[in-house]
Amino acid sequence: MDDLSLIMKDVLPLIKKKMNTAPSIFNLWFGELELGLLTENTATLITTSMTKRNILYNKYLTIIKESFAEVLGFDVEIEINFRVRPVASLEEREPEPASPPAEKPEPERLEQSEEFDEERDITEYINSPTPGASGKQAGVYSRYTFDNFVEGSSNKLARAACYAVAEEPNTHNPLFIYGNSGLGKTHLLWAIINHMRKRHPGIKIVYKKCETFLAELIKAINTRTTEQFKERYRTADVLLIDDIQFLAGKEGTQEEFFNTFNVLYESDKQIILTSDRPPKDIKNLED
Repeated sequence: MDDLSLIMKDVLPLIKKKMNTAPSIFNLWFGELELGLLTENTATLITTSMTKRNILYNKYLTIIKESFAEVLGFDVEIEINFRVRPVASLEEREPEPASPPAEKPEPERLEQSEEFDEERDITEYINSPTPGASGKQAGVYSRYTFDNFVEGSSNKLARAACYAVAEEPNTHNPLFIYGNSGLGKTHLLWAIINHMRKRHPGIKIVYKKCETFLAELIKAINTRTTEQFKERYRTADVLLIDDIQFLAGKEGTQEEFFNTFNVLYESDKQIILTSDRPPKDIKNLED
C-alpha cells in the first residue's frame, strides 16, 4: 500500500463519521474514491463518474476538506476528477504513444459511457448536419428546450435573455448566467443550442464544460497541438462554456481563454458562460 492509499485509509473513516449516514450511502459516493495526487496545497481525488464528482463537490466538499486537514495537520484545497475507465500503467502505455486515437473503436466507447461521450464528443454532435445524426447524444439533449423549461420569477429574466440570443446571436454578448447547481443553467444552454440549430442551419456551435476546456488545453500543450486547439475554438460562431468558475486560480488557462474570448468578441461571435456564482464572488480570477 503506497503513501496516498494510507492517507485515504485514515481520511475515509473520518468522512464516514462526519456524514453519519447509512453505509450504503457512504459506499455509493466514497467507495471507489482514490487520492491521485497530494501537494502542499492540493489533494486531487479521483472518482469514477461525473455524477459522483458533482455530488462530492456539491454536498460533501466541506466534510472532505475537514477530514484531510485532521489527517494531514494542515489545510489543502480539494480537486476532484473523474475517470470513466481504469487508466493503464506506464508499462502498458509505452508501446502506444506514437499511435493517435483510432476512429474505429469510437462507437464502442459511446456505448460504454454517455458521460465520457458527453465530455469528449459534444462538439461533433452540435456541428453534425442533422439533429439526429449522433443518435444517443441527440436523445440525451434534444429534450432541453425553451418550451419545457420551468419558468418562475427567479429565472424569468435569464430565460428571456437566452431566448433572445438563440433567436438572434449578439442580442446580448457576452451572456453570463449564474445560479446554484440544479436550477437549470445547463438546460438553458442546451435550449439555446437546440433552438439555434433549427433557426440558423449551418451555424458552428462549440459547447464545453470548463473542465473539459482545461483538459484539452493541457493536452494540446503536452502534444504541441495548441494551434489546432486555438483553431477549434476561435472559428466558432457561438461558444458556450459551462461552469466557468473552474478557471479560478488557473492563470495560464485564464490567459488562453481570454485570448479566445477577445478574438470571438471582436469578430462579433456569440459567447455564453455559466457559473454557480456571480463574477465578483469567483476568487483568483483576473478582471
